[in-house]
Amino acid sequence: IQQLRFVGCQNLDQDTIKIIGSNSPKLKNLCFIREGTKNWSGSNDVLSVLVKNCACELVSVSFVGFDSITDIGVNYMAECYYMSLQKVNFNQCKGLTDKGLEGLATTCTYLKEVSLNSTSVTDKGVTILAEKCSRLQKVDLGGCPKLTDSSIVYLAQKCAKLNLINVSGCIKVGDASLEAFLSSCLLLQNIDFSNTGITAIPALVLGLRGLRVLDVKNCKELTRPPKEVAEGDLE
Repeated sequence: IQQLRFVGCQNLDQDTIKIIGSNSPKLKNLCFIREGTKNWSGSNDVLSVLVKNCACELVSVSFVGFDSITDIGVNYMAECYYMSLQKVNFNQCKGLTDKGLEGLATTCTYLKEVSLNSTSVTDKGVTILAEKCSRLQKVDLGGCPKLTDSSIVYLAQKCAKLNLINVSGCIKVGDASLEAFLSSCLLLQNIDFSNTGITAIPALVLGLRGLRVLDVKNCKELTRPPKEVAEGDLE
């Protein structure tokens, strides 16, 4: 087995996780997604239990919707899989803060995909992520309202290989960030700036030949796009 995905399996206990880790030496991708309001059995230690019992070289780890995931657990995981880990998804893990992100970015410099939607990260953590992980290709920071242009512009400048960026719901992110991505990240295919503070769509967007989706829904300050942009072949 190389890939395991558990969705809404709230009755999965720590003993089962131990068995999975101990008996799956070729495991590469592991995903846990919490659904509904019911607590996941043993969720407080689910990440540490996994790390202690899984000696394989994990490439992708996802824990979505776990409020109990802490910075300590994330840093512990990073230290154990720093040579192999390329993709992490901690969306809706509200207990994850800059401290956890800093440890992750500093230790796992080979990261290519990072999803931190609806976490508690701020400019401080994202700046370190951009500084340490220049190989990033996909970054999801939607629903992180404390983020500003300060870190998002820096992310664009340091991570030229990005092909997807999501900052939806980051109301303090605006025109400077969008312009930085359009001028620095020429491989972008998907840009989500919905519900942000942008006021205009620059004609620079037409220079991204691979861009297929530009999402700017619910941007209250957005004026009518330039004619050349409105007539462009974008979704």
